Amino acid sequence: MSRFQYSSFFSALILAAALTAWVIFLPIQFGGVTAYVIVDGISMEPTYYRGDLVLTRRQAAYQEGEIVTYFNRDVQKPVIHRIIARKGGNFLLQGDNNSWVDNYEPSTEEIIGAAWIHLPGLGTWLGYIQSPLGIAALSGIVIFILLGMYALNSSRYRVRRRKVFAGERSAEILVEYEEGSASMNSIGKQLEALVYTFALIFALSLILAGVAFSRPESLNAPVNTEYVHVGVFSYFGSSQPGIYDGSGPQTGDPIFLKNECEVTLRFDYFLATERLTDIQGNIALKAESHDTNGWVRTFPLAESASFNGKDAEVQVTLNPCQILATLRRAEQETGIRREIYTLVILPQVNITAVDNLLPVQSTFAPRLLFYLDEYQMFVLNEDAAADPLAPFKTETQPVIYDTPNQIQFPGFGMTVRVARVLSLLGLFASLGLGGFVGWSVYAETKRDPSLAILLRYGGLIVKVTQASFDLRAKEILLDSMEDLIKMAERNATAVLHMEREGWHDFLVEGNQVVYRYRLPRRSAP
Repeated sequence: MSRFQYSSFFSALILAAALTAWVIFLPIQFGGVTAYVIVDGISMEPTYYRGDLVLTRRQAAYQEGEIVTYFNRDVQKPVIHRIIARKGGNFLLQGDNNSWVDNYEPSTEEIIGAAWIHLPGLGTWLGYIQSPLGIAALSGIVIFILLGMYALNSSRYRVRRRKVFAGERSAEILVEYEEGSASMNSIGKQLEALVYTFALIFALSLILAGVAFSRPESLNAPVNTEYVHVGVFSYFGSSQPGIYDGSGPQTGDPIFLKNECEVTLRFDYFLATERLTDIQGNIALKAESHDTNGWVRTFPLAESASFNGKDAEVQVTLNPCQILATLRRAEQETGIRREIYTLVILPQVNITAVDNLLPVQSTFAPRLLFYLDEYQMFVLNEDAAADPLAPFKTETQPVIYDTPNQIQFPGFGMTVRVARVLSLLGLFASLGLGGFVGWSVYAETKRDPSLAILLRYGGLIVKVTQASFDLRAKEILLDSMEDLIKMAERNATAVLHMEREGWHDFLVEGNQVVYRYRLPRRSAP
């Protein structure tokens, strides 16, 4: 590999490393995923001590046992503690040195990041640097370094300039430059840029592969599955004409017991969900009469019946007169007279389902309350903000899902699987194309060794068609092109390249000396 290829490769590595470090360590405030936390307190001893610096990384999910930083709204500052349990979609945290659990229970979105790198004691030094005196001292050091680099470069430039223009050259070479041919220097620069590009792609792909293949493709993250139980009560009956607008009481109407002692009571159930599958359950219906002293009398209406799917129904004949007669007989036995009763209709729905191959169980048990006395029965509304005839219940159940693991970059994220594919494509493409270009250059340089010299030292070589020398100059024939380049650098001059029949001549002028390196030409096959 030539000198410029080495330079391009290592320059690409340095640039790739710098870009990677910039992406990895960019703070959250500037769009990154890294937070810098200075430990302030003793709650995490002996894991962390006051003044330690902890770098945290934002993640798609967090597990029990991880040390995380979150913003505690109760104390209005970031807190770094350990996750000890999960509570629904939130976390319970505790300091390693604390005997109590944190009052604040952050969600995944409120967690700043998980502990990643621990630098003992460095936070104290950062505190010093953040002080006015520290900022002034750091600024002075930076300015001193910049001025020193400028002075050093200026000194080197002056030395180089004196070297080029000082002294006399008694060995005169009269040259005629070749026109109309492609500049090997420009070709070398293009080839160098190509090698640099391939090396940069390879370095970035290698770093991305190291990150992607060191992480799992998926994480066990809790996802809140939400579903809604919906119920609808209805009843209807028939009675003597003239009491109701229709043929009898309908849902919502009072039931007058002197005219109507039987009504048809119906309860319809529906489960509103998009994620649950394989839904099965059972539904039952009963009535209860309650008294203020806690006494309860139960009246079974419909035995438990199984169903499949999202909906079910149960329909029975309700006889409030018979229920009231049973309650009156209880009065005779107890000697306690009650003027009114409350009759509660209680359906119960039990379901089992599957969410992402995980079992889900739930129960829906609404209630419809009736006022009951000697003359009538009508619906009582326990909650003015809700419809007693259309109860519903929303449930949220955290289910552990295998969610794709994310690699966070400033401003965007990428799944580990995509990162793996991209890194492999980058590695194969850079190696394949780079190998093809390298082999092509190698084959050409083997066929014509002068091409390797022109590519390697193109910036120092000037191609000419003719050269005449001062007869007073002594000529020295060198054994290698490297020796000739050393003489060119020592005399601060260019290398002349002249093609002759059967030979490539490379010339350098010096003090009363002309240095020559001669290379045989190879004819094209």
